Amino acid sequence: MSGGGSPHADLVSLSSGVRDEMVRRAALSSRALVLLGPPGAVVLAILVDTAPLLTRIAYALLELLTVAFTVGCLTALIRAVQSHSAATRHHERLSTLALTMAALPWPLALVMLEPTSAEEIYLCLLFCVAAGASSLTATAAYRPFFLALVMANLVPTTVIIASGQLSPVVPQLLAAMAVLFVGILYVSWQMINRTILEAIGGRIIEEGLTEQLSEANARLVHRATHDDLTGLANRALFRDVLERRLQAVRQDGGSLALLYLDLDRFKVVNDSLGHAEGDALLRAATDRLRRCVRADDLLARLGGDEFTLLAPGADVDAALHLAERVRSSFDPEFLIGGYRTVVTVSVGVAMSAPGRSATDLMRYADAALYEAKDLGRNRVVLFDDSMKDSLSSRLGRENELRDALARKEFEAWYQPLVDPRSRRIVAVEALARWRRPDGEIVAPGMFLPLMAEVGLTTELDEEIARQARAWRRSVSPLVGDQFRVFTNVTAGDLPLEALIELHVDAAEHDGTPLRWVGIEITEQAVVSHPRAARSALESARAQGLSVVLDDVGTGYSSLSLIRTLPLDGLKIDGSFVQGMGQDPTDAAVVASVVALGRRLGLHVTAEGVETEDELAVVVAEGVSTAQGYLFSRPVPGDELAGWLADGTPWHRRGVAHPERRGPSAAQA
Repeated sequence: MSGGGSPHADLVSLSSGVRDEMVRRAALSSRALVLLGPPGAVVLAILVDTAPLLTRIAYALLELLTVAFTVGCLTALIRAVQSHSAATRHHERLSTLALTMAALPWPLALVMLEPTSAEEIYLCLLFCVAAGASSLTATAAYRPFFLALVMANLVPTTVIIASGQLSPVVPQLLAAMAVLFVGILYVSWQMINRTILEAIGGRIIEEGLTEQLSEANARLVHRATHDDLTGLANRALFRDVLERRLQAVRQDGGSLALLYLDLDRFKVVNDSLGHAEGDALLRAATDRLRRCVRADDLLARLGGDEFTLLAPGADVDAALHLAERVRSSFDPEFLIGGYRTVVTVSVGVAMSAPGRSATDLMRYADAALYEAKDLGRNRVVLFDDSMKDSLSSRLGRENELRDALARKEFEAWYQPLVDPRSRRIVAVEALARWRRPDGEIVAPGMFLPLMAEVGLTTELDEEIARQARAWRRSVSPLVGDQFRVFTNVTAGDLPLEALIELHVDAAEHDGTPLRWVGIEITEQAVVSHPRAARSALESARAQGLSVVLDDVGTGYSSLSLIRTLPLDGLKIDGSFVQGMGQDPTDAAVVASVVALGRRLGLHVTAEGVETEDELAVVVAEGVSTAQGYLFSRPVPGDELAGWLADGTPWHRRGVAHPERRGPSAAQA
């Protein structure tokens, strides 16, 4: 019923001023209606002498008391409405009772005073009609009805009395008409009362909506300036307060300290125990930090496991004392998810100084924090001018990486995945290399950590995946339809489901069949949002994308994830392959992963294979493919395409580096 609606809903659609006017007019009409009672009662008591004197006096007193009570109730009601009092509902009920009582004296006049002459009956009727006419100001919607009623009662009665032609039936007829009119008048009182109550209800609804909107707005403002997880100030609020506090320092003097805090082992806990436990650790860490701060300090969460503490009025000694108190508060173990874990905190401190802006202060505190990390973590470092060079160098490296991405200096190099029995290339993995403008090739270990810190890994993965798809299309005449090129999807700022969607959309955009490509994901990319990640992986696999879990064995929950994730294959981390000869535990891990993969119908790749002995062991265990320096380092795409066309070096000359050890394939 789209066109329907309650009276309250209609009243709410009106402006507040219109509703206030409705209340005022209805109250005035009711008062006018009620105030007609005293003079009417007095006149009837004097002119109608058929009833005993005491009855007439009692009637007049009843009318006066009723009017006083009703007027008092209406006055209290209006005051409650105007003052938005919480007692409005109580006054509503009293007003309803009072108006009902005010309607009773008129029929009592006809019953108790028993008018007998036409003049007496006419006088009673006249008061009834006058009272009804006073209610016309309540609402214009009732005027035609009341006018018709007045014309139908008052005019014929006046004509009959003026002509002097009265029959014995006239008094009874007029009395009956008066009683009928009083009943209708009572209904009109109820209409007036309902108008008042609906107006009050509209006001209450409006006030409720206003209060709800105010609360919603307050919540939005709070969410815009505070962190949802910890309730601390967020980066935006922190920056605003920092600017104002610095301005006050410039104007009034004094000092200000800025502390940057970073939890040292948060990623281990978050990746090992899961996203929920990581959130619990952040809340527990927040509780400890709150116990360290002073009344005027501002504690904020910048994101992830990074916090900041603004300490106005603190000099160097006070700032270092505060930082040490924060650091030592993390000495006790945390109990998270039923596990006891040690998480320390590194603190960088920067002090306000003439000429230092908010941006400078934040950069300096961040530089001091990184210095604390480099010195071994779980320590406090105060920024000094000697760190400016390293800060400038770091910023320079960040800018250089961003420029390199923009200039497309990063290249996809390819390392073969080999069938260990036939030693044929059955797939390849695309890995990033940085070719500087001078031709120097930079290994990933020199740039990937910094790219992860500044949030550039997603862009890098997209660029390498784009080049890998183009290479796969170019070698399609040389390989079978099921030959895949695998690229890495790194857990970064975006959740895994969003990264997979980007990957699938990009492949569809450039026309690369998904059966030609695959992705390698890590446990860390899954554990934060396992349900959403599982759904995204199922959808991608249904479209033909191959999914491999990389670095199996390095995390605490990988084996449990293998059972539940929609996967095509597993890749055993190279550290276990290379440790099989020295550590029985590594050999057991390799054997168990291969056995689990075989049981679940997954192909298993051993990466980091560097010797024939290692190859023999993993072949005996039953791996599907092998990858490592025994066969080839990562090579440019043109070189690998030549191998696919003319044969691999290990087929022509034997194994390339039979006993040579070096970085694992994952590191390379």
